[in-house]
Amino acid sequence: MKEFRVLIYKEGFENLNMSRMLRGDILRRWKDIYEQYMSFSENPYFEDTFGHSVHHYTDIHALMSILRNRKLWLSDSDFLNDRNEVKYTLDLISNICYKEFDFNSREMNKIFDYVSRPTWNGQQVFIMSFSEQDDLLPLWSYYSQVDGYNISFNPPELISASRQNLDVDYKSNREVHKVSALDRVKINLSKVIYNEEQQTEIITKITKLMKKAVIDYRQGLLSGYMINKLLIEYAGILRFYSLNFKQIHFEPEQETRLTVLLEDKNLLKQYLNHRSSNGIVIPYIELNFSVDQFNSVVKKIMIGPKNNLDVSEKGLKSFLYHEDYKESIQITKSLIPLRF
Repeated sequence: MKEFRVLIYKEGFENLNMSRMLRGDILRRWKDIYEQYMSFSENPYFEDTFGHSVHHYTDIHALMSILRNRKLWLSDSDFLNDRNEVKYTLDLISNICYKEFDFNSREMNKIFDYVSRPTWNGQQVFIMSFSEQDDLLPLWSYYSQVDGYNISFNPPELISASRQNLDVDYKSNREVHKVSALDRVKINLSKVIYNEEQQTEIITKITKLMKKAVIDYRQGLLSGYMINKLLIEYAGILRFYSLNFKQIHFEPEQETRLTVLLEDKNLLKQYLNHRSSNGIVIPYIELNFSVDQFNSVVKKIMIGPKNNLDVSEKGLKSFLYHEDYKESIQITKSLIPLRF
């Protein structure tokens, strides 16, 4: 109810006489729609709880950088390796919206503008990829040229530490203070959904809520401001969910994604960095961790199947000791036999 009152205020109903002129059924209907949005925004399909570690495949240079600096890099979702992935999710959304629901072109264009171009509303989504499997040859080959490593992370500790370390500089009386930014950030560690039926179910549920809002607007039960706000909010949820959709032939990867949604321009300005890769500039953000936090977050390091075990393990143990990591971090060797 508190959030609803805030929205009423933002709507421009500060004038008490104007608010009294509004019919009670309009306010009740908007409250009902708004609360449906709020309940759905709690991500019922994506859980932060995992009963096992998640694993990040990488090469030796990135491994040392991650462990030495205690930082994780999350790349802008618009710069995913597979551009067909974005097209796949947009096509799926388009087919459901256009074929099953009576949206006019203006409303649909507004939705797709936001879903396909999130920065239009000042939001950006950043992603880091993991796998549920710690010893998959395709991932060794693609991400670490077989002679790399993977790092195993404790999911609850990873999420908890990530949320603790998100703050923003706030200037007051010429002094800079650190203020928590959690109310302007969404963080999820979510399993990628490969099943098209489940993807369709999620998209359909969101679009049904959109349809209900549009019908209420056409019946005069929502103002233009209200319907614009609701469609933008729902489109944002739709994009956030769809970032965890992939086609079924990628299922062997068993991917899990750490996703961070920044909704504040000041946050973006403070956190946004850029790096070069394959001839292009990629926006990314860093998640920083303390020594104690990263000792709890990192559980294991696996050496790739092409590496020489004795030398690699000895050097890795020396590096971990020098960087103040606990001896409890396990070092293992890939069990995949290679003949080259």
